Amino acid sequence: MKRLPILLALMCVMTGCLNYAYDYDYQPSTPSAEFNGTAYEFIQSRSADKFSLWFEAIEKGDMKDFYEQPNTTYFLLEDDQMAVWLNSWHYSSVSAMPLTAIHSLLMSYTVPGVYNSIDLTTSPVDVLTYDDDHIIRMRLYPNASTASQNLHSMQVGWVNYDGSVDYRNVISSNIKTSNGIIHVLNSRLIRK
Repeated sequence: MKRLPILLALMCVMTGCLNYAYDYDYQPSTPSAEFNGTAYEFIQSRSADKFSLWFEAIEKGDMKDFYEQPNTTYFLLEDDQMAVWLNSWHYSSVSAMPLTAIHSLLMSYTVPGVYNSIDLTTSPVDVLTYDDDHIIRMRLYPNASTASQNLHSMQVGWVNYDGSVDYRNVISSNIKTSNGIIHVLNSRLIRK
């Protein structure tokens, strides 16, 4: 009698009672994370825990209006990756950065237009950033089969001079704000 629950559980697993839904066709959905405010207000609201360095750069660069302009896609770095960026450019802190470097950084991580992951396919999309010196390439990248329903992830990178791209993964995507969309990257963008 004790074997009956175990036997029933094994039969259930073998016959598909546990319903795993694999979405191999990647059925798009609307952005799921919505913030009731601008991109600036989103970053400000998380400046105590995730985006303190990014917010400090916005404030020092007097770029609040830039983060409140309509129809814009913002790519952000959390504090740990922003610290890596600062170190790579030999800045001890955001306050040590010249204004030109701050403006270049923030504008090179921002593109005109609203790009959700649902707007993308595995074919790359190139968009000139606001600094007019970088092109961001965005795409969906197929992941290996897992229990996840979304087998694609969004990747972005700056287009190198030779046309190649060092892609970075988006760790938080489609954060809809009142003036655009935010994607958070897993590491800094690099152009060779």
